[in-house]
Amino acid sequence: MSSDEHLTTAQTAAETIARSVAELTGTPVTVAAVRPRDTRPLTEADAAFLGEPLRPDPHMTEITASFDIGEDRADLWADAAQPTDLLILNLANSLIDIGQEYTGSSPFPPCPGHQHPLVLGHRPGTVYWCCPHNRSQPLHPLYQAGS
Repeated sequence: MSSDEHLTTAQTAAETIARSVAELTGTPVTVAAVRPRDTRPLTEADAAFLGEPLRPDPHMTEITASFDIGEDRADLWADAAQPTDLLILNLANSLIDIGQEYTGSSPFPPCPGHQHPLVLGHRPGTVYWCCPHNRSQPLHPLYQAGS
């Protein structure tokens, strides 16, 4: 898979997560950007010293997904070469951790009828929201391969 295909997969994954979290929390969650992960731009001197090209590596699979959660921005890192279900699981787990920090004592996203947040459940090819007391019972689907 090319780096462009990895970016497209990551963009779709991020949008799926943002829609789901916004629906479950009532908080505006949008994808601001998905881009190749660069720790910092190389200068010509850096590139010469490292013996690397100045342009981004076309095989690079690491991405940064930027989410806007209400008024806040979260920049999350992921490897877009992992299977889509794991990419979604990892990005969503990171997003809900940050969302919980932003919201303080309010569960993010809230578990229906409980005072704690929903958590993510995973089976190969499937990611879903569930109560932490019954992880085998999907409450809201997040991703299913082939759909």
